[in-house]
Amino acid sequence: LASINLEIGKDTACYGLGILQAKLPKDFDKGLEENIEFIPFFKTKECNIQFFGHGAGGRIKRLNDRIIFTVGDHDHNLHGDIKIPQNKNNAIGKVISIDENGNFEVLSMGHRNQQGLTIFDNKIFTTEHGPKGGDELNQILSNKHYGWPYYSYGFADITGADVHRHPHEGKYEKPIYYFSPSIGISEVVFYKGLEFPFWQNKFIVASMKEKSLYLLDYDKENNKVLSQEKILIGHRIRDLNIAPSGKLLIITDDAKIIRLS
Repeated sequence: LASINLEIGKDTACYGLGILQAKLPKDFDKGLEENIEFIPFFKTKECNIQFFGHGAGGRIKRLNDRIIFTVGDHDHNLHGDIKIPQNKNNAIGKVISIDENGNFEVLSMGHRNQQGLTIFDNKIFTTEHGPKGGDELNQILSNKHYGWPYYSYGFADITGADVHRHPHEGKYEKPIYYFSPSIGISEVVFYKGLEFPFWQNKFIVASMKEKSLYLLDYDKENNKVLSQEKILIGHRIRDLNIAPSGKLLIITDDAKIIRLS
């Protein structure tokens, strides 16, 4: 499965987010002799003509027989039609669950740009870009609103004005943790492996702006982060995964794949 920004309809200049799928041969680990053919599996339906290439989200993970997909607001909340991401019946600005036929249901809303997704103990966690400050780590709970654009721990992107309310109140769900100033947050994993024994049961959060990994010591019982430790990698980190050996696999914006041991 691969997520992609794409045109909604034909010659419409309307943009949204989709998932493409391809079937791999059983022995693909020996190498691929032919191109992989991707076909459409899922796409949003709402039109965005003011698409700046931001706010897409696009992380995919499996949970049992469902696909969990993060769909950003595509800047609708600030520059488009705010009624679209605030509507509970579409996928924009949401975390959604998709069945094998491509039908979806909304799990949560009030999201801006969730570029990290990890699942453990059947619990869903996302990372999310704040506007100018306020990058978040959230636990996704059904039917919750995570505040955007009404509540944020950041400021207006261009002017830096304090236009958002904070902390979250009422029906708006607070993040477990937030970074201010922003770190340019991307992927998150929950570490269980043998390579880094002192990192067991910690979140590892990737950063583009700070070119670093952040270890977050997580208290499961109270659902909160106790401390953070910054590890400089020296590259803008776009994606992150844990190899079967426990080593970390890192994809960077300067076209590198790094294996951390």
